[in-house]
Amino acid sequence: MIAQFEHASGAIIGSRTSQEDACAFALLNGQASALTGQTVSITSSNELLAVLTDGMGGHVGGAKASSLACRNFIADYSDRTGPTSERLMNALEESNKSIETEIDLDRALHGMGCTLIGATFRSSGLRWVSVGDSLLYLIRGGAIYHLNEDHSLAPVLDELVLAGEMSAYEAKCHPRRNALRSALTGTTLDLVDLKDDPVPLEPDDIVVVASDGILSISEHDILKLVQDNQNLDTEKMVRALLDAVEEAQDPFQDNTTIMVVRPKD
Repeated sequence: MIAQFEHASGAIIGSRTSQEDACAFALLNGQASALTGQTVSITSSNELLAVLTDGMGGHVGGAKASSLACRNFIADYSDRTGPTSERLMNALEESNKSIETEIDLDRALHGMGCTLIGATFRSSGLRWVSVGDSLLYLIRGGAIYHLNEDHSLAPVLDELVLAGEMSAYEAKCHPRRNALRSALTGTTLDLVDLKDDPVPLEPDDIVVVASDGILSISEHDILKLVQDNQNLDTEKMVRALLDAVEEAQDPFQDNTTIMVVRPKD
């Protein structure tokens, strides 16, 4: 029986000049912990909410969009009652509307937006809603599972490879591989990944929520780093993952935000 969720988060700027990611943990009562870098063991709440957003549209617009969406998602989800999937979807829509409102107030912000993952953890399991290309991983039993959909062009290009219409090299090097097919921009959401039925969680599973900057390291590397640090607390696990991203020395390293949650019995 899952009784609590140990969790932590952290972020690096990478080679960018500013931080356009945002993230926060919140208890069911809506009281959020610090946006990054804090570990809390939850014993007094039946639910933990993790929200991560990755901004787009320039350093001003991207940061504003991600902050707005993250904050409004938590506020709306916390204020609602009813089925979890409806609360997740309503919170997503309200986050999208908050960006639309901000753009209407300042047309210079036209084009800003963000990706979003909202993941809720209960004793019954993990549910989520996501838009964009941020990542949700489950690590269990020596394997890593990518749980949420990728709304970039990458999976479309990979399908062309499988169909024999493009080489693997062409797909990997395609200039629009990372282009988003769906994001929160204040307009219609073209693609939404909503997980209605909970994914059951086991004690000492590791769930990683991350912006796409983490892809400077491979899924194999993520799995190995988590396994190597299995006996450490989640804050040190986050630090190990961020250190590995920095050590990859990608000259175009994107902002990277990582959230780690470990169910405890």
